[in-house]
Amino acid sequence: MPPERSPQATLPAAAPAATPATKPATNPATKPATKPATNPASGPATTAPERSTESHDDAEADRPPPSRPVRILVVDDEPLMGAAMTRLLSGREVVALTSARTAMNRILAGERFDVILCDVMMPDFSGIDLYKGIARDAPVLLDRVVFVTGGAYTPDAIDFLEGVPNPRLEKPILPEDLNELVASIWKAARG
Repeated sequence: MPPERSPQATLPAAAPAATPATKPATNPATKPATKPATNPASGPATTAPERSTESHDDAEADRPPPSRPVRILVVDDEPLMGAAMTRLLSGREVVALTSARTAMNRILAGERFDVILCDVMMPDFSGIDLYKGIARDAPVLLDRVVFVTGGAYTPDAIDFLEGVPNPRLEKPILPEDLNELVASIWKAARG
């Protein structure tokens, strides 16, 4: 059993809307191409995506230079969650947005991020919509998307999450889990 963690060390959970079936995943550093585990008692963890459809030249162009700090996009319709994640990710360049549509527009305008932390359930334009837009218009960023989930899934959201290899973090997020995952994705993005 993991050691008990201080309540101040976690991010606030989203307001509960329902008690859906959720699915934690495994650690990307140890299981790079596995499906998420189905044991909800195992706590928040992640899976590493396995995807390489872009050409070598495209991947080189979007690979971050080693000398700059990691650039992270946080997309969550709850402003407090974005602010809390920004604090936890201090020392890195963090762009926190409350709209997935705005995030997609910035990506379409050419902005690139090393890690994209995205809430799944958002009004108007969901994390699923953002992921599909990235897949269509900026596929080199797909492996950098991490889904942040707080429950209240629809059957479509559950099916979607089961069908993508991207890692996920369950709310409330533990700082060490967040930082470990960001470091892992940043390392992979740097090649």
